Amino acid sequence: DPYDPSLYAGHVASHYNNNNNPYHRQPPRNHPTVSRTTADRTRRLQEDGGDAESTSTTTNNNDTRPVETYAAELRSHLLETYDRNSYPWHSAWQQSDSTKEDGDHRTGVEVRFSLNFHKVHKLNVAESTAHLVVWVRMQWNDPRLRWDPAEFGNLTKAYFWVQDGIGGGEVSEVWTPDIYLWNQEESMDKTLADAYAAASPNGDVYWSRPGLIKATCKFRGLGSFPFDRLGCELEFGSWAYSGLYIRPVKMGDGFSIGGSETAGQSFAEFSLVDVFVHEYVYPPFPAAPEEDWPVLIYEISCQRASKPYVRGHLLLSVMLNFC
Repeated sequence: DPYDPSLYAGHVASHYNNNNNPYHRQPPRNHPTVSRTTADRTRRLQEDGGDAESTSTTTNNNDTRPVETYAAELRSHLLETYDRNSYPWHSAWQQSDSTKEDGDHRTGVEVRFSLNFHKVHKLNVAESTAHLVVWVRMQWNDPRLRWDPAEFGNLTKAYFWVQDGIGGGEVSEVWTPDIYLWNQEESMDKTLADAYAAASPNGDVYWSRPGLIKATCKFRGLGSFPFDRLGCELEFGSWAYSGLYIRPVKMGDGFSIGGSETAGQSFAEFSLVDVFVHEYVYPPFPAAPEEDWPVLIYEISCQRASKPYVRGHLLLSVMLNFC
């Protein structure tokens, strides 16, 4: 997704390499640590069949290795003990408020969410459905994906494959929040493209996917046909995790429109004219009084192209008057 460059800025903080930092990732016990000396790196590169004199990246200690080798080493280091089906408990538990008597005041992993509306693909009034071409963007923090760039050739970005719309997929590499369209006609894992997720050294993960969202709607505004402006609501939230674990919030304004040369439509019956996003929290169920259910609700408005209907009506009226 090339249209949010600010989200790709590298965030490098020196305290990530502080051994006193409880969130700094350490190598697993009883496993050889990754060597950081020039001699060891050169020896390991030669053992792997590489060329220490080839095109390379230079680190602060004048150590040179190919960029691809650093990237492979970083991925291996981060994924070595990573479980893609496991929720990042560390991130949720660090939010506990020690001033509370029970020491537990979690608000869930904050998942920043946004939709870029590319075009209105189809509105079907008879079936109460809306098909929209969008880019779905999400960003969250996973402490298990933190690293010190100085130890890996100053790399400030790592990419991990996510397939089937969820991090727990058979070939996916990292965990992803299970944010779904609650009023869906068809699941987003079938209508959105598979894509890489980009991780930054501070553990922030950005995941953007293009595709369709197919929603069921309670249309508003049909009484003004053919000058109607149809309204539909889209509701996004976690399906398995309550607000105690995942809390979707707006990324910026929560939406954008267009942004590329192919966005929008010509000679279409409906065009997107307005979007409003608000955060809503459903109260807890009696069986789990501490767990609310936060969602994001998108209220979209689409204007019907009335001229074809007006022309048809006028033409019919003229023909009937001369008959």
